[in-house]
Amino acid sequence: MNKDTVAASKIPGWESNSIGYHSDDGNIFISKTQGEKYGPTFTNNDVIGCCVDFINKLAFFTMNGTKLKSVDFFTKEDLFPAVSFRKKDQSVRMNFGDSEFVFDIRDYINGEKAKISNEISRIDLNFEKMNLNSKKPKNCVYDFKQEEHQLIMDYLIYNVFIKFKI
Repeated sequence: MNKDTVAASKIPGWESNSIGYHSDDGNIFISKTQGEKYGPTFTNNDVIGCCVDFINKLAFFTMNGTKLKSVDFFTKEDLFPAVSFRKKDQSVRMNFGDSEFVFDIRDYINGEKAKISNEISRIDLNFEKMNLNSKKPKNCVYDFKQEEHQLIMDYLIYNVFIKFKI
């Protein structure tokens, strides 16, 4: 939700560019007031996490360290966290990385890195097959060996994970 355009009285997920996992019914709301069955209901002492994966354009919630299913979610808007309560005497404790998460986010990130590395390693860098021979300068030989292939893969991984601080 964009903090400049959304009133504090709005419920997460009911506004455009917002997503919300509701405790009372376990439904997920993605930019509309009609929810879809998503996960279990939750209450006091449950730990709920939210992850927005900007690379894969999806989001998922976690409950007590267990990842729930991923849903399509993409917005170009700036996002900020929001929590709504039904009663005045309710409270929440939020963790933005100051302490360890219950969900193993590092394991998730490493799994995503491995998927991308696997995809990159399957790229055929044979320029002959790519029909680029007519464009290469004379006396230039494109003969990628394993070292060059690894160098290119490392460069691509760097630009996805390091440059964007994932």
